[in-house]
Amino acid sequence: MRDGMKLSRRKAIFVYAWFVFLLVVGAFLIVNQLLTEDFLQSQTNIKVAFITALGGALAANALSYIRRLYKDIFQQGLREPQDPSSSAELATIMYFLSRPLFAVLLTLVVLISTVTFVHTVTQPGVQLSAGFTLFVTLISAYGSFAIGGAISRFEKVALEKLQSIGGGL
Repeated sequence: MRDGMKLSRRKAIFVYAWFVFLLVVGAFLIVNQLLTEDFLQSQTNIKVAFITALGGALAANALSYIRRLYKDIFQQGLREPQDPSSSAELATIMYFLSRPLFAVLLTLVVLISTVTFVHTVTQPGVQLSAGFTLFVTLISAYGSFAIGGAISRFEKVALEKLQSIGGGL
C-alpha cells in the first residue's frame, strides 16, 4: 500500500470485490445499450448516452483501481493496522470506495458539457446520433481511468493559483 495506507487482508478482498462488481455493472450497462437491435442506425437521446457513459466510467474506473490495488499489494504488501478501528484503514477504504463517485461526477460533467456544446453550435431540434453516445462513453471512460491523477493535478494547480492570488494560504 502507498505510504500511510493500511488495509487488512479481509478488507482488501472486500475492496477488490467492490471494484469487480462495479466492473461487471459498467460492462453490463455498455453492452446492454450497444446490443439494442438498431443502436447504430437510430438516433439516440441523452438518457441512452448517460447510461452508456456511466457504464464506461464505472468499468474504466474499476479497472484502474483494481490495477492500483494489486500493484500496491504486490509492491508493498498489506499493512495490517494495529488498532482494528484504525483511522488509517478507514481512510484507505474511503479512498478506494469513493473514487467511483468521482468517476460518475466526471461523467455528468462530460455529458452536460458535450450536450451544451452540441446544442450551442447546431440548429434547434438536432437529434443526437449513436456517434455522440460512443464519443461521450469514450471520453468518460478515459477520464474515469485517469481520475486519480487528474484530481491530484487539479488540486495542485488550484492551490498554486490561490496562493499566487492570495499571497500564500
